[in-house]
Amino acid sequence: MYKNNILSTFQKHIGVVEGMPDLVDAQTPRQTTPLSTLHIHRFTEDMKGANEFIGTLQSATSALKKILKLAQSVDSEYAQPIEISQTKGEIKEITQSSCFMGVPLFDTEFSTKLNGESFHLIIDNPMPLADKDLSSLVGYTEEKINEITQTLLQISDALTQPTFSPRNPTMPEYNFDECDKQNFTQLFKGK
Repeated sequence: MYKNNILSTFQKHIGVVEGMPDLVDAQTPRQTTPLSTLHIHRFTEDMKGANEFIGTLQSATSALKKILKLAQSVDSEYAQPIEISQTKGEIKEITQSSCFMGVPLFDTEFSTKLNGESFHLIIDNPMPLADKDLSSLVGYTEEKINEITQTLLQISDALTQPTFSPRNPTMPEYNFDECDKQNFTQLFKGK
């Protein structure tokens, strides 16, 4: 399912490529990045891992916004070939140098698990889209920024949800208005 979303996004922006398998088959390999070059980075299932995952997404958003700004600055219809070539070179430099904690941001699958909920995000290198048309790259970049924003919102929701321990699957509800203040302070004083 998730691979189909990635493929359909690329297909929407570059069109159907001759010889590209139909997206109906869920087992279709990724066409944008060969599996042999795809990096996979799994973060730990604790707060440190959540912070690293969030930092990665924020760094990716920053890199994608730089790419978007560059791509939008060139009107490929009226721009000189040298200007388009320079812009593509700058975009390529961003995609090659963008990393977070030594992990490349592009052509990498990031995943983590928070409060029992899994989060996965693949950020493909948008450079193949630039070969066809910068407007395809702009569309993909905008969609990927929106996808990251949605993922960050989902992570925020997961982090604010109460966690349930396996030892105590039901979380007691407390009425703090009826709390006995003397007993509460006694907890901190010791017996």
